[in-house]
Amino acid sequence: MDISYFLTAAQAGAIEAGDMLKKNINSPREIEFKGAVNLVTNFDKYAQKLIFQYLYSRFPDHDFLAEEGLTKEKGSEYRWIIDPIDGTTNYAHKFPVFCVSIALERNQEVVMGVVYGLLYSLYKADRRVMAEILAMISGVTLTAVVLTTVQIGS
Repeated sequence: MDISYFLTAAQAGAIEAGDMLKKNINSPREIEFKGAVNLVTNFDKYAQKLIFQYLYSRFPDHDFLAEEGLTKEKGSEYRWIIDPIDGTTNYAHKFPVFCVSIALERNQEVVMGVVYGLLYSLYKADRRVMAEILAMISGVTLTAVVLTTVQIGS
């Protein structure tokens, strides 16, 4: 199957979930902890559900692995990997720097990916473009920006 069909589907799923997240950035949220500092919100779960339902309705024979505990293994050569909110800590604190990330593996090799950054735009790449990007940044030191919060009082 043509990779552009998968890219189009991933793009639409990411935009659907991302638009829901953008609409709800200031809504009250339920926050749970998956670890000492690893947050998950009700919106992570809802975005994951939207993406899964969208992709599963088009590719019911594919495998799925998503950050918030979703695993569907059917033994397919294709597996979708979903991070419904990459930047949950930012989203939980209503800081609008986060994205929706979706990748597709074929026979355990990533063949395409989509990143929908809500403040920026949609980025997508097939395997060839990803290889070019990796070659471009090899040897480059990346500096991360970290959101630190302090709560004083109750």
